Amino acid sequence: MMSEKITLSPEQKLGRIEEIVQAHPEVAGLQAYEYLRSNVKEQQVAFINGERDALSLDYKDLNPANIERLKGSMLLALKSLMSGEQNPKTRALYRAIEYRYSELFMLDMARIVNDDSYSEQERAQAREMFVSTNEALYGQPDRGIFSAIARKSLAPLLSGGDSDGTEAQKIRGELGALIGSIDQTDYELFVPSDEVMERVGALTRSRFDQLVDHIDTEKTYDVATMAEALDAALTKLGGKDLGWRVAIVPKSNVLAVSAHQKLVEVGENRKPAKGGRA
Repeated sequence: MMSEKITLSPEQKLGRIEEIVQAHPEVAGLQAYEYLRSNVKEQQVAFINGERDALSLDYKDLNPANIERLKGSMLLALKSLMSGEQNPKTRALYRAIEYRYSELFMLDMARIVNDDSYSEQERAQAREMFVSTNEALYGQPDRGIFSAIARKSLAPLLSGGDSDGTEAQKIRGELGALIGSIDQTDYELFVPSDEVMERVGALTRSRFDQLVDHIDTEKTYDVATMAEALDAALTKLGGKDLGWRVAIVPKSNVLAVSAHQKLVEVGENRKPAKGGRA
C-alpha cells in the first residue's frame, strides 16, 4: 500500500493546511495577550466608589475550560499535520502551532499563579515554569540593556521626595523589592537621529495617511463614531473583503485587535477622543 505522503499531491497537502486553519482559527491565530485581559478598570471604579477595599488581577479568560479547549484544538491540528510534515509549508505551520502550544502552557502557568485554590508551593513552581518558558520562547533580556533602561525609566520612580505620604512610600518600597538592585552599566541606549525619525515618519505617512484621511482632526469621537471611523479604515485597507470587522465590546474600555477573529474591538466604556494625531 502506498503511503499517504506519496499519494497526496502538493495541492492536496496545501488544501489540508487551509482546512486546519479554517477549522481551528483560534489555534492558527492564537495571541496570548488576548487571554490576559482583566477587569481592572471596573475594579478601579468600584474602589473609588468605596465598594471594594483593594484591587486584584482577575483574568476571567484564564480558566481551565478555555485552556483545555485550546489545548485539544492544538493537539488535533498537530496530529492532522504529522503525515505531511515533510512539506515545507506543513512543517512551518506545525512549528508555529508548537510555538503557540508553548504560549498556551505559559497561560496555564499564569492561571495557576493567580488561583488561590492552589498551594503556595504549587504556585511558586508554576511561577518558575512560567519564567523558564517565557525566556525559552522570547529570550532573556541582555543584562546591560536592562540595566540601562532601568536606570533611565525605573530609578526615578524609586527616588521619592520628602513630601511623599505613607502610601506612596509603601508603593515605592514594594517596587524596589520587586526590581532589586540595578546594576551599573556603560551600555548606551540607542536613540535614532532626527533624520531617521523624519524619514521613517515620511514613509509611514505616505503609506497610511490615505487610510485615515476621513478622520476629522477637530472632531471628538465617541464609541459609536470611533467604530464607524475604524470600519471605514478597514474598507480602505481591504480588510472588509478578507472578513475583518469592527465590534463594540461590552464592559471594556480598550481598543484591541484579535487576529484569529479578524476583529477590531472598541470598548463600550472608552472615553471620547479627538481625531487629531496622538
